[in-house]
Amino acid sequence: MLCGNIPADLPAVNNFHAPSPYPPVKVEGKNLRYAQILHQDTASAQGEFTAVTLYIYQSWLFDAVSPGAGKIMRELAIVEMHHLDLLSQVINLLGGDPTFSAVRNNRCIVWNGSMVHYCKSFPQMIRYNIKAEQEAVATYRRHLALIKDVHIQALMERIIEDEEVHLSIFRQMLECI
Repeated sequence: MLCGNIPADLPAVNNFHAPSPYPPVKVEGKNLRYAQILHQDTASAQGEFTAVTLYIYQSWLFDAVSPGAGKIMRELAIVEMHHLDLLSQVINLLGGDPTFSAVRNNRCIVWNGSMVHYCKSFPQMIRYNIKAEQEAVATYRRHLALIKDVHIQALMERIIEDEEVHLSIFRQMLECI
């Protein structure tokens, strides 16, 4: 059961992503090191697949008490799924295998459902989402410094724009509590 006050009248959200177009999915050439870095952005505990799963889970919880919040979470999950798709295409072009796993400390970590934060308090969920989006932006910026492919950099910059939109949405939701 959800706890915390979930406002019935959340702010109207019409745009769940930044307005600029996504750059084409291209790479300068094969690079397994870059593919390994991008696996952190797709299939780690802080990656896009986790965000998709988390936001879908939260949408199910919210639907019963605030359909507006449930819709917002589903729409955000769709944007995160698009990021997952784009980055997985890039991993493939780099010569990597876009599996649901990432290397951390020289160990392969396979994605699993325990990576999702299963909180049931509305305020805590939104605070967690803000923190997760902030971490995503910081991680993308760190990876931008490591990846010198201009096509991948352009894509990552565009994804950062979306993550900043998500931060804004979550901050608005938090103000309604």
